[in-house]
Amino acid sequence: MKRLCILTQYFPPEMGAPQARLSELGTLLSRRGWLVDVITAHPNYPQGKVFPEYAGRGPVLESWAGGDLLRVPLYTAKTGTLKRLACYGTFLLNAQRFAPKLLERPDLLWVESPPLFIGWAAMSLSRKWKCPYVMNISDLWPESAVRMGMLKEGLISNTLEGLELDFYRRAAGVTGQSLGIIDSIETRLRQHSLSSTPTALITNGVDPQR
Repeated sequence: MKRLCILTQYFPPEMGAPQARLSELGTLLSRRGWLVDVITAHPNYPQGKVFPEYAGRGPVLESWAGGDLLRVPLYTAKTGTLKRLACYGTFLLNAQRFAPKLLERPDLLWVESPPLFIGWAAMSLSRKWKCPYVMNISDLWPESAVRMGMLKEGLISNTLEGLELDFYRRAAGVTGQSLGIIDSIETRLRQHSLSSTPTALITNGVDPQR
């Protein structure tokens, strides 16, 4: 039986688009015969405060519909660039620290971006587990940040784009939620002679019977 591990900072009981989409994906894959584990953070979105039942706790290993669910602690933040970077960073470090100890090696690691920096944890866990990883892009970053005026074009945006391409280059594949996302990724891969990296469209879905 194949084992998939989903790496995402956001997961139920939090409410939100990636939380709903990824939990649904994992549940449906488990019904098709996959063992599905999840690495995620202590729930804290959108308030920026860890939910009371997880406050002050270390890594928590739970069971869910698809397999094992590992929640790791992190520094929470709702606003402020440096604080949010610390939030992302502590999640990545704790995911890399605890997942190899508490979860079984998967056949494939499936990684949700943004945040973009989650690619570092993907590469680290991929090396430790000796398994490939796939980057799933639900929002083009830093491209969308530049378009919305949150980030100016220049050294920082160019550095982040280089980091993004490096994650794509090392990945076994890149998936996206829309044709626009996939088209943009494929264009950038061709521009940088990385078109050998396979891409695939995975749209959002629902269970119509429910």
